Amino acid sequence: MNGTAGSGDLVGTGGVGTGGAGNGGAGNGGVGSGSGANVGGSSSPVFDVTEHLLASAESSPSEAPPSGVPSTWNWVAAATSTLTSPPDGAYTHANYWGAVFRGQSDATPGNTQIELRNCSMWFLREGADQWVKTDASVDLGGSTFTPTYAGGGPEPLVLLQGPAGSDVVPAEGHIWHFWQGNGYQPVAGVVREIISNCQSRLALRNAGAEDDRAAADYLVHMGADWRNPSDPECVNDGYICPSWGVSKFERLSVAWRNHTFHSLTRADLSAGAPLPPASLFALPMN
Repeated sequence: MNGTAGSGDLVGTGGVGTGGAGNGGAGNGGVGSGSGANVGGSSSPVFDVTEHLLASAESSPSEAPPSGVPSTWNWVAAATSTLTSPPDGAYTHANYWGAVFRGQSDATPGNTQIELRNCSMWFLREGADQWVKTDASVDLGGSTFTPTYAGGGPEPLVLLQGPAGSDVVPAEGHIWHFWQGNGYQPVAGVVREIISNCQSRLALRNAGAEDDRAAADYLVHMGADWRNPSDPECVNDGYICPSWGVSKFERLSVAWRNHTFHSLTRADLSAGAPLPPASLFALPMN
């Protein structure tokens, strides 16, 4: 995911520097869909999948602008969906990605870290009525970029990098651009829709020190890229992998929340398109 200076067109990297294709195959089997389910336990309210997807659909406004990105760039103000079909037949794979930005205040209190968990990518294939979870891993790869997605810079403080996700503090003046740790995944058949989702919260680096999370100003957005396995670093695309699209920017908070990019339109949702399972959005219990 990158921005072209001057045009602000939506483009993407998502996996540059990940070291090539992952070994995982396409997701196995279907997962039942539904419009709502109790995802947080018996005392939790029912989670409305349709409402959540409508709130994150294309053109949904960002909650706040990120620091260091021209406001005229088309992926800053709202969610966008650009390439719902691959550029050509060579683009047979896809990957999810996301990025942690600073907000306009650039406030990054010293005892606050960012926790990212349960990232995943889902496909709805043409003619199917059930979404399929791909083998994209929840463990994350990632690197430092400038806010305009130019590569390079000081590495973030990575406090945890494991099978559940990562805990990070982005380097000053930079973003942390992350993606699935096991590389891009094959897109078997014709994919009608895609979802990439990740969960975040603000946590304390030292539980015994001052709780300064209320002063933190971090934002997250999610996206997905088309990938050509014969060009793993997107050299033929100028190191900018064709992007499926990008979500709106959302604030990080003390409470867990979902960050979702998807290609479903409001018309799709109003017409009763098959929905992913509510369990996709089930938040961690602690």
